[in-house]
Amino acid sequence: MLHTLMMTAKAPEQWLEIAKQIIDQHSPAIFGGPYYAFYNSPKPKWFKDSYSSHTLGDQAHPLEFNEFVSGGNIFFRKSLLQEIGGFDPKLGMIGNKIAYGEETALQIYIRESMPYELIYYDPELYVYHLVRTEKMSLKWSFCQHFSHGRYSFLIFKKSSKWNHRYI
Repeated sequence: MLHTLMMTAKAPEQWLEIAKQIIDQHSPAIFGGPYYAFYNSPKPKWFKDSYSSHTLGDQAHPLEFNEFVSGGNIFFRKSLLQEIGGFDPKLGMIGNKIAYGEETALQIYIRESMPYELIYYDPELYVYHLVRTEKMSLKWSFCQHFSHGRYSFLIFKKSSKWNHRYI
């Protein structure tokens, strides 16, 4: 029996080669790059590509305290994840629940408990993510932004360094 999977992400042929170069040159604990929207259905006129894309600029760089690699295009050193016990299972998408923040919470934890570890961004390490039709509705947009705000509050309020620096 053949199964057809809908493509939800596309990476250029050199994606893994670039990832390996980043590992060899910088040995980061966490690294990633931008992701850009692609569609398999017409988008509404009001829907901008930027609503479903994420970039931290066009220059490769170590991330600042207030910059985070997005879960849409991210790598973690396996030994690091094993050492800290992985992601917080209470965060992130679970079933139909719209939830966020597992990779952001982990980056905050690494920065606070292991400040010597490098978190790195490279715009050459890009991918494309499918924007499903249901994600181009006002209802989804409202729910997504509400959920993102809720989880951002929960994640950032745990961090004493974040609270003291930015609130």
